[in-house]
Amino acid sequence: MPNFLTYRETIQCARDYLEVAFHTLLYIRQVYPAELFRQVKKYGVPCWQCRNPALSEYLGRVLECVQEEMLKGAVRRVILVIKEASMQETPLERFVFEFEWLIPQRDVPAPGDDFTPSDKGLETGDVEDLFRACLLKLNLSSSHLSRLKTDVSFAVVLEMRDGSAAPESKAARDGHVPAEWIPAEQRQAAEDDGTGPGRGRPSDKFSTISPLESVRLGLINMDIRVEETAEKFEEGVDSSGEVASAVPTDRKGKGRAY
Repeated sequence: MPNFLTYRETIQCARDYLEVAFHTLLYIRQVYPAELFRQVKKYGVPCWQCRNPALSEYLGRVLECVQEEMLKGAVRRVILVIKEASMQETPLERFVFEFEWLIPQRDVPAPGDDFTPSDKGLETGDVEDLFRACLLKLNLSSSHLSRLKTDVSFAVVLEMRDGSAAPESKAARDGHVPAEWIPAEQRQAAEDDGTGPGRGRPSDKFSTISPLESVRLGLINMDIRVEETAEKFEEGVDSSGEVASAVPTDRKGKGRAY
């Protein structure tokens, strides 16, 4: 009999991959100096982990919030925005992790509940191979992206499914921390509707959309792509990114993004 992951275990796997992806992207896109990172292995693949406690803690809190919303089946996209480290905070690149939910919203378990699918789930033995392929594609993504030429920072944008409530962590609901998410500016959210052109093909006059990987996780599908914005290619505009509105302390957001 297949050994399927439970619903909560599947979400945990997706969250763990996002954490590895975020650390690796901050390194390979040179958002922070290389000396702040160390090389580690995950899914049998070399990747990068930030050694700065404050940044690691921040990313952990962000992903804890993302995981809470994913458990509700409320997340459509998680977007790592690389943007100019300036007052304009112009978005230059967006790494988009888009989720397709294969179970109806009514079947999403209530808080504290869980279930194991009877078929079409993610088998325990497939986790390593699936996320290894995702991480390899992510590591190679810089090879077809043009260089970022200016000082940059980043933000995490969370785009919710239609009809979902605004994201709010349990800690914020209980009053232990301030609200972590605020509505994001439209320009920070992904512009593509998921049906755009292929790798390196222009989505408008200058911007490009490059698919990286699609993976089936049983109860959900995850599609990964990178968008280079038109502003990145404008003459006189250096490329990179800073913090958009959407997450704890580094906040700023189709559909409804936070």
